[in-house]
Amino acid sequence: MREGVSEYLLKTSRPGEILDAADRARQRWLARKQRAQTSARESAAYREQLLARLLLGGGEPDEELLRRAVAAHPQLAGVGRGRLLQLWRLAAVELPSGAAAPGACAAAEGVQAAGRIEASVARAVAAARAAAAGEPASAPAEEPADAGELAAALGCAVVPHERGGWLAAAAVETEQQLQPLLRAGLRRLAERGRPALAACGEAAADWSGFARARQTALQAFAFRHLAARSGIVRYDDVAGREGMRAVCSPEEERSLIRLLQAGGESELERGVDALLEQARADAQATPATMTAWLYSLLAAARRSLERSAASIGRELPPMPEGASPAELEERPREALLAELRLLSLRWAELERGGHSAVRQAAEYIRARLGESLTLQQVARSLPMNPTYLSELFKRETGQTYLEYVTRQRLERAKELLLQTPAKVASIASEVGYEDAKYFNKLFKADTGLTPTEYRQLHER
Repeated sequence: MREGVSEYLLKTSRPGEILDAADRARQRWLARKQRAQTSARESAAYREQLLARLLLGGGEPDEELLRRAVAAHPQLAGVGRGRLLQLWRLAAVELPSGAAAPGACAAAEGVQAAGRIEASVARAVAAARAAAAGEPASAPAEEPADAGELAAALGCAVVPHERGGWLAAAAVETEQQLQPLLRAGLRRLAERGRPALAACGEAAADWSGFARARQTALQAFAFRHLAARSGIVRYDDVAGREGMRAVCSPEEERSLIRLLQAGGESELERGVDALLEQARADAQATPATMTAWLYSLLAAARRSLERSAASIGRELPPMPEGASPAELEERPREALLAELRLLSLRWAELERGGHSAVRQAAEYIRARLGESLTLQQVARSLPMNPTYLSELFKRETGQTYLEYVTRQRLERAKELLLQTPAKVASIASEVGYEDAKYFNKLFKADTGLTPTEYRQLHER
């Protein structure tokens, strides 16, 4: 009837006329609903555009923009009138491959209950703020799906950031006001497999300090890769850092080369995570010095690869341009892992080729493991200077000549233990050890087991 279908019409018209009138009324109602939805979308877009211009623009906002943005987002109206302006930079955090969300593995019932309580507190605070601002209370909703929704639920004005994540502004009574609620909400997101991080700058007494509040929030956010994988970074906590060592040590370089020579994907991922954790553990580390340290590691690995190739007279195919410092700072794990995968492939190619003298020596050794196999004896078989052969072995295999021979003997002994019923003393003699006790000592130092224990373990 509100749409013009009167009681008189219903009584005096034919069924077809009534249906036509009802359909026209429905169309008018749908048109009004669509206009209202379009108007609401345009209004929301306008409000977000104002907020984006305010928060993402450089420098201090002009008075007209500030007036219109605050009118569109009344939760910011208290800044300068008893409330401080605080800016937050928020973003989702990517977990390492195969890692569980922080807290998920140890999320006992008590921890989960605490998370639900904390999330409920956050929603209650948001509802209270809405009531204080004269806004209609929203119906109970699901928990925030991400850090942006979490900040909005806590009364912040939130806008997507052009580099991913969000930038949020809040009018707070104290600098610490939002921190416990945000921390609880972030912990809850992490438990649900959606870890995120929030960084805040210095609070401003009024809008004249907006540029400083924004700048310090972004500076704090730059420390996200040096912070815990899910939590809060405060500018005051990181502003005084002086920087970590920016150049890798010789031992770090050697460890990286061993990692590259191992070559497995899981080993590379664990190695990258260990490097990043090492940087996080340095209380003075900054984004710039961490990036410089990682860059020096990659540069050292490339130089070592080039030296090894040159020493055996091989020319490597052109290497693509490596990770830039900017990529290492923005996405350290992804950039580092991509570079190490490439270097590992190059090492594998190099080792498949190798120096012909080392290959010939290795074949000679494997064919005569039961003999004394002195360096001089092997060098004479090539022929080659023993000192130069020793240097080649170290460069090509990462082992001294003696270490290489010992490794080959022990590996052959393992094969014989598992493939033949021969006595241990007989196997020791066959791989070049006349003293069975000495062989047993070497074998246990290598495997943690005696030869007999090794055979029994693998026969089960």
